[in-house]
Amino acid sequence: MQDQIKLLKGTKTTWNFYPTYDAYVALMTDFQAMYPTLCHIETITTLPSGRKILVAKISDNVTTDEAEPEFLYTSSMHGDETTGYVLMLQLIEYLLQNYGTNQEATDLVNNMEIYINPLANPDGTYYGGNNSVSGARRYNINGVDLNRNYPDPEDGDHPDGEAWQPETVAFMNFAGQHDFVAAANFHGGVEVVNYPWDTWATRSADDDWWQFVSREYADTVHLHSPSTYMDYLNNGVTNGYDWYEVAGGRQDYMNYFHHCREVTLEISDVKLLPAAQLPAHWNYNFRSLILYMKQATYGFRGLITDQVTGNPVEAKVMLTGHDALNTEVYSTALHGDYYRPVKAGTYTLEVSAPCYITQTFTNLPIADYTAFSLNVQLVPGAGVSTAAVTSITATTAVSGGTVVCEGPLQVTARGVCWSTSANPTIQDAHTVDGAGYGSFTSTLTGLSASSGYFVRAYITTGSGTTYGENITFTTSCGLILAFPWYEGFENGGSMPDCWAQQQINNSNVNWTYISGNGSGHPAAAHGGVYNACMKDNTSADNKTLLITPPMNLSGLINPSLQFWHTQAYWSPDQDELKVFYKTSVSGTWILLQTYTSNLTAWTVENLALPDASAEYYIGFEGNAKYGYGVCLDDVLITGTPLLCWLHHKIRMWVLRQERLIILLNPIQHGQRPATRHGAALHRPETEMVLFRRFMMPIRPDFPE
Repeated sequence: MQDQIKLLKGTKTTWNFYPTYDAYVALMTDFQAMYPTLCHIETITTLPSGRKILVAKISDNVTTDEAEPEFLYTSSMHGDETTGYVLMLQLIEYLLQNYGTNQEATDLVNNMEIYINPLANPDGTYYGGNNSVSGARRYNINGVDLNRNYPDPEDGDHPDGEAWQPETVAFMNFAGQHDFVAAANFHGGVEVVNYPWDTWATRSADDDWWQFVSREYADTVHLHSPSTYMDYLNNGVTNGYDWYEVAGGRQDYMNYFHHCREVTLEISDVKLLPAAQLPAHWNYNFRSLILYMKQATYGFRGLITDQVTGNPVEAKVMLTGHDALNTEVYSTALHGDYYRPVKAGTYTLEVSAPCYITQTFTNLPIADYTAFSLNVQLVPGAGVSTAAVTSITATTAVSGGTVVCEGPLQVTARGVCWSTSANPTIQDAHTVDGAGYGSFTSTLTGLSASSGYFVRAYITTGSGTTYGENITFTTSCGLILAFPWYEGFENGGSMPDCWAQQQINNSNVNWTYISGNGSGHPAAAHGGVYNACMKDNTSADNKTLLITPPMNLSGLINPSLQFWHTQAYWSPDQDELKVFYKTSVSGTWILLQTYTSNLTAWTVENLALPDASAEYYIGFEGNAKYGYGVCLDDVLITGTPLLCWLHHKIRMWVLRQERLIILLNPIQHGQRPATRHGAALHRPETEMVLFRRFMMPIRPDFPE
């Protein structure tokens, strides 16, 4: 550790040490003092501990926000993964010292606004005290993993069940104040480039670009490092989800919510790297660090302005037929500048903004390592925004919109359109809700239960139709009404529609959808490819309830449940399964059966379902105790429909009555038997009369 570091302008520092916290703050201050026209130190936040999260802005006109791509490096959000911490300090010095003498460094500083945050979790790194990193730990001062604490595209605002930490809030605010084109955050423990997505198996629309830049980083590292460095997984490169799923990570947050290209760089097998090895790791990585920064300057770029006033316009820039899951970019409000890195190809680019006519540019070629400049002047026009979707049922929903500007031409029609695909048009299902300026409400009908939809408002003028932003929603499940009902979990490795999970006491263990238990116990699903499985690598009492969609069993006689399961014993641990039911969404779970024995092979279970109701739920509570897991497959609900049962009972009753009549009125001389009133018995008519008589005690309102 060093508590005093003297920087000398023009002299390269030997970065073979970790600074004390106070020395770190002094270093950052000295960078600005020595290079005041190139470097400005900002405080992102001051934590309750008094420690600061600092960032260095480096640019040729550092006090001015210019029309240049913004780039962010940030390190050590896991406080004990410290290699990137020192490498970022060295990168700051490298860019400042080489400005004006090294063309590559000079071009970066002249043409970008570079932000470098060496230490994102100072409370974790200096957990043992400000004078040493030897007590560093992964978590912040509250014991929270900051790389699980961000809003997640799939798992919601708080996927870890924790409140947003001060560090998280500070970085979220910081990202919202900027328009970062690309970024990276540094970790340790392995050596690999981890690209999006982390939270789901779906590939990014820019997957080919991500593989390209990740491969460039790792391959460049390999030219300047030992053969065993950064060779993990696919020779130093992996898709995040392919490696392991992360919910609440910074990488996906930045990509999805801020349209930034952020990657995770794991740069040392040892988390708290011995200080003597820091210079070698700089030599392995610094060329790749520069190359990745340069990628933010390539691709489509330009200025978007108002054709009439010349003022900048904050517009959406989308590659039509390519962008998905928020990979589109937006021009900045300050300058109207936009940057869209992309892999070589030919693209269609669409520029849109509220109150402007959308413009589309087709057949635009782009090559790797090049920039394609396209300035766009948008023509003012009518604009509309889409209202939030409310009152969602299984088949209907309510949305609408607001005509925010009418433009030079009158709005002759307005409404919403919807589809199961993005960017619906008036060629799809749509409403017509009046004309003119102002707000309107629209009712969407004819929807399918448990289905995802895109909706957007539209307005039509003499110059055409303009659309508002896409809003997505999912219709409610509705009740399962048709039986037998079956679920085989064949949903591509995801939870089936309308099923739910409920962690008991924040178990933090979920059911997954895999083949067998993933390690041969069992080796495969009972039927098909996938089954549900819950397992954990601790012997703690971790319980999670897997809940069926609601079903209406009130029309069934003797409803029953059948399912197949395994729960193989792994000495000394035995997982367990309990089956519950409840008769309404707000009802209490009632235990139906418990299974505690060792089941190494798929075993069928059959249970009668008591207390049939119009809103019935079944819950499978797995208790993962470090066995081979509780696996579930081929769930089947059966029963006899009530009307079929009634019809059968009535027919049997009719037959008994006919036999009685025949006994009392034997056929004579070939005539039909008569009733006691002397009229011939007409069986269909008699059945109807008897049906009415049979139903009257059940339904007093049944018509005579």
